[in-house]
Formats: sequence, C-alpha cells, structure tokens
Amino acid sequence: MDRRSFLKTATLGAAATTVTALAAPALSQGRIAWRMQVSPALGATRAATDAARLAERIGTISDGLLTVQPVAAPAGAAQGVALDAVIAGQTETGHGPVQAWQTRSEALPFFAAMPFGLTAMEMASWLDQLGGMAVRDAVHDTFGVQAFLCGDTGPQAGGWFRTALAGIEDLQGLRLLTAGLPAQVWRRMGLSPVAMAADETLAALQAGALDGIEFAGPARDLDMGYHQLCKHYYTMSFTKPAMASELIIARNSYLALPPNLREVLRIACAAAHRDSLATNAARDATALRSLMTTHGVTAYPAFPDSILQAGGKAAAEIITALRDSGDPLTRRTAESYVAALEILRLKADGADGADASYHAARARFLNI
Repeated sequence: MDRRSFLKTATLGAAATTVTALAAPALSQGRIAWRMQVSPALGATRAATDAARLAERIGTISDGLLTVQPVAAPAGAAQGVALDAVIAGQTETGHGPVQAWQTRSEALPFFAAMPFGLTAMEMASWLDQLGGMAVRDAVHDTFGVQAFLCGDTGPQAGGWFRTALAGIEDLQGLRLLTAGLPAQVWRRMGLSPVAMAADETLAALQAGALDGIEFAGPARDLDMGYHQLCKHYYTMSFTKPAMASELIIARNSYLALPPNLREVLRIACAAAHRDSLATNAARDATALRSLMTTHGVTAYPAFPDSILQAGGKAAAEIITALRDSGDPLTRRTAESYVAALEILRLKADGADGADASYHAARARFLNI
C-alpha cells in the first residue's frame, strides 16, 4: 500500500471516531472543510498566493479529507484580521506574517522579526531544536490557537533614502516609513517613524512627506516603484533579518482532528516554509540585479558603522526590556530566544564564525 492510500485509509478510520466532536457544517461523509482568513499585510497579492498554495497542499496531502478555503480580507481590514477571525470563531484558520498581529502580546515579536535577531534559518533552529516551540505554543495558548511556521521572506532590505548616508548624523529628523519594533529602533536613533497604508507610500514619497522607506525586500520594493524616486538603496536590514508567517488554527478545531490530519498540517506548513524561503531568495536576488543594472539604483550592502552601532544599541535595549518584562511569559520567551541566539551566533558571526568567513571567502576568491 502506498503512502497516500495508507494515509487515506488510516485517516478515514480515525475521522469516523471524531464526527461528534466537529461542527456539523464542517463535515461531509468524513471530510472536513475549513476556512482560512488571509492577512491583508504588505505584499497582499503574494500573501494571497502563499495562502492559496498552502491550502492546496493541505488538500492534496490529505487526499481531500481536509480542505481549506482561503478567505480574502475585506477592504480596510486591520492587519491582524487573520488572528482576530480565528479567535472570534469566524474561520477555523488564519494565514499571514506574525508582524501583522505582534502587538497582541509582547512575546509575539520574537516569532516575527527581532532587530539584530535571529535569521530565518536560525529561527527555525530555535523553534525545532532549541526549545522555542514550547514557548511559542505557550504564547499562542493564551489566544486559544495552535500555530505552525509556514513561510519567511528571509532578510529584508534596509530601505530607500534620497541621498547616501555618511553616518548617524544624517538620520536625525528624517521621516521614515516603518512600523512595529523597527520603528522603535529607528526612533531611538533619531528618526521620525511614519506609518501609512502601502498604497499611499509612493505618493507620499513623491510629495516629500517621506524622506525614506523601509518596506520589504527587493522584489516587493521593485513592484512598488520606489526606485523611480530614490536611487540609494541599503540592501541589508538590521531591523528585519527575517519575516516569519504562521498558519493560525483554532485550538478546538485542531484538537478535534485525528492525528493523521494534524501531521498533514505539520508537513504542509514545513514544505510551505521551505518553498517560501527559496522563492523569496530567488525573487529578491533577481529584482536586486534589475534595480542595479536596469534602473540605475546604487545598492549599499550595509549601513555605515555608526548607524549599525546605534541600531545595535537600540535593539539591545529593547530586547533587554522585554527580558525584564513584568509578564512571565514574555520573560520566558525572551530568555529562550536570547539563549538560542548566543548558541547560533557562534557559527554565524564575526571572524570566528564559519558562515561569515565562508561568505567573505567566496566574495574574495570565487571569480566566475
């Protein structure tokens, strides 16, 4: 018997025992149908595509025993609508970047993107191997949901500026489009963070209401057209070294599933996470080359040291404050995160870091 036939046979048997535990509208001859609220976060088209692919994958792997129908966010919906819809019982699942609902708990930003924090691969290592999964489950339990990592943009870009930056003094008073923890970092560095809807940003830049934009990565930035007005692009973000997405599931709905279908969700989300990293890496690299060779953009691999030093100081202050939080769950999350960071950076950072040394050596010596 092949894997698909085994999964179908085993799941049908298990599902039959859970019929009374599931809502009647969601069941049809042992099949389970869910709805997925999609976040209206930055890159809405891409987010909808990622959600649709994940839903399709769940249906395929389960042989149609569990189907998920994406639901587009209504016009003007809040960024956190995906989580809100699940909490309110409007949909069984929600999909989107953790950044969209990170304000719901001081602990949640650790699972989104922490300034000067874990990269996407390091985040996966923390969650899967270094104790992060337990604290993430504890945080999500407070909302009555189960969460699976299901995507990541990888490192985003530092952003667009009208003129090249010589140092920290050039940032003072600039109006920068940014939000969340990155906004807190930039504010501590002397900038004036500005938040607005994505579709308003290009006009605001053109009208002089913004001096700079920290948006996403090269592919999404190219789509937005910022290169038409700004030619100085900092390609390394120290505020967003990763940008994780989650599949949020109502805990009662998740626990009502037979074990086979819970495993389907885990496998589908793991595959979606891998595909997301690969797709975004390829799209961003291709877009960056286009920005530089076709659109006359000057790309800088990093900000000047004085800016990075100030950013590191601000990030450390924010992480320390969270580690000293009066909320025990936030403290626990911060302590677990920092412990993982201290381990993982041994291989990645500085002159003694194998990863950093490899990239430096490849840049210097591989001439093809």
